Amino acid sequence: TKVVVINVTEGTPGDWQARVGGRNDLGLRVFAAVGYGNLWGRNHAVRLEASVNYRVDQYFCQASACFPEYQAQLTYNYPHLFFKGLTLRPKFAVENIRYVTFDALAQSAVLTLERRFFKFPSLLASLDYTLEFIQQSGAVKSDDNQSLRIGSLTPALKLDIRDDPLSPTKGFMAQTSFEFASTALGSQVSPFPIGYTRFQLRMDGHIPIVKGISWLLSFRTGFARNLEPPPDPNDPSTQYAIPLSKQFVLGG
Repeated sequence: TKVVVINVTEGTPGDWQARVGGRNDLGLRVFAAVGYGNLWGRNHAVRLEASVNYRVDQYFCQASACFPEYQAQLTYNYPHLFFKGLTLRPKFAVENIRYVTFDALAQSAVLTLERRFFKFPSLLASLDYTLEFIQQSGAVKSDDNQSLRIGSLTPALKLDIRDDPLSPTKGFMAQTSFEFASTALGSQVSPFPIGYTRFQLRMDGHIPIVKGISWLLSFRTGFARNLEPPPDPNDPSTQYAIPLSKQFVLGG
């Protein structure tokens, strides 16, 4: 007969992070986050993240002067909604971003339903409803200085068979999404309606070469289509398209 005594101590449910760095496109960057992972003792989590950056590459400041850009988001994680495995994740975000041809101040509310079907291979399905308010300014073309409201629904799938989701050295990951924006989902009707579809696909493959070194291959593509016809096809001044911040641009 043996007596076994097991002592269980819960890990610290709170955490915080702070980082300082730089990127050739974003310039100098400061990031901070704070979170708590066991609200009410029911594994609910809340997290606040924020970052500030200042570009040093004047290519991004052709239309107007560079300024301190920022992003902040507050996320709540509600696990096992209705049944085991279904997660509800509301998120509120604000960002002030400099694009090459315009500035955008965006505020958004996102409601996500998410479920993981397998642990390995990891298959994750999600459905997002997003309501976004965008104020464009400092544009190269004055017509692009405008206020927009976009309501959209986005189903997505992610397949992950990498050896480590944070620091992978081998394996494969693929994710795809289909965004559908419409006036029926909250997009603006006036001064012009907003409606479009946007399909995106990304596939990453990690090939080990020698210990500690791997080769990453990444393929990304997308297709977007405007759903709203112009008010007057014979008048070029009434032409409009998918909002600038939702259009695809070439990048490295």
